[in-house]
Amino acid sequence: MAGAICAYLLSVGLGYAVAKLGLGDNLIVRPLVTFAALFIGGWLAGWMARVAGPINACAVGIIYIVGWAVQNAIFEGRLVEQYGPSVLPRMNILGILLGDFLILVGAASGGWVAELWRYWRGQASRPRANDVARE
Repeated sequence: MAGAICAYLLSVGLGYAVAKLGLGDNLIVRPLVTFAALFIGGWLAGWMARVAGPINACAVGIIYIVGWAVQNAIFEGRLVEQYGPSVLPRMNILGILLGDFLILVGAASGGWVAELWRYWRGQASRPRANDVARE
């Protein structure tokens, strides 16, 4: 959960900074900001998990996607209440799929790097003899 909170706060903070710099509408900068925030959040989740870093980091990506979808649904619901259903744009399925792919790849990459870093430092988790199922 700490990774998801970190990713969300970084995304908001970096998004605010990018908007203040006047790059909020840049189609190259916005995905890079999202990727960076999810990479760091995924790294945190992978580092804290100590095992299965990419899987735990993917959970960060999924939490982020669900949170974004809920936020978007609330915003669009308010628009429909005020102006009617004709105010909503058409669904951009390709954009949604690419965005979700970017989020999951960023988070999983962060978890993978955390697991590799732990392995390189010699702190990789090793199963103990009691943890192995005996047949």
